[in-house]
Amino acid sequence: NGDITVSGDIILARANSQSCYNVAGAYAYMTTAGYPYNVINRGDINVLTNVKLHSNITNTEHCKLNIGGLTGYSTRAIQEGGANYGNITIGKEGVTQTIQANGIYVGGFGAHASSILSPVTNEGDVIIHDKVEMTTGTSLWIGGMGGLITGNINSCTNKGDVTYNGKVTIGTDGTTNIGGIIGTQGGSSFLNSSNEGDVTFDGETSGALYMGGCVGYSTAA
Repeated sequence: NGDITVSGDIILARANSQSCYNVAGAYAYMTTAGYPYNVINRGDINVLTNVKLHSNITNTEHCKLNIGGLTGYSTRAIQEGGANYGNITIGKEGVTQTIQANGIYVGGFGAHASSILSPVTNEGDVIIHDKVEMTTGTSLWIGGMGGLITGNINSCTNKGDVTYNGKVTIGTDGTTNIGGIIGTQGGSSFLNSSNEGDVTFDGETSGALYMGGCVGYSTAA
């Protein structure tokens, strides 16, 4: 139930670094067998710091930033009664802040995960303030529940707002993906899910912008 506040500079600048930076209310990094059931986070996550996770991007699998209400990075499905009530806030109004990584994932429920399944709820807001300047070697993924979900979505309810007021510089062929539920979904199905929150983009991006009330960009049938 406690808040998480990151307030000191984070610099991981070695070229080809395999480091990722994961911030989450419950599981920052999860690859173990089994599935998390009935996990609830009520604490806020505040990122008030400059972040530098690369100096010379040569491997797109490294140097990623994952910020999620319940999970940062997970190869497991998140399911059965999970809920997030905490807000994720990056930056502070009127204060310049820089974030540099090879991929940036932000989600009220899970930043970067395999699947989100039946039934789960997010009521926390995702807010990126106006003076936040992001640079990513690939793309930016932001969602009320998930930034990038590589698998299926089923029975998800998002009631939190998603607001992006910052500036992002995208890598070659990269995109900015913002959705009320998911920034980008790579799975084959999206079922029984709804978004009740507002989705607002009042910032700048150097790449293509995909934005939707439920999903910013999807490969689902």
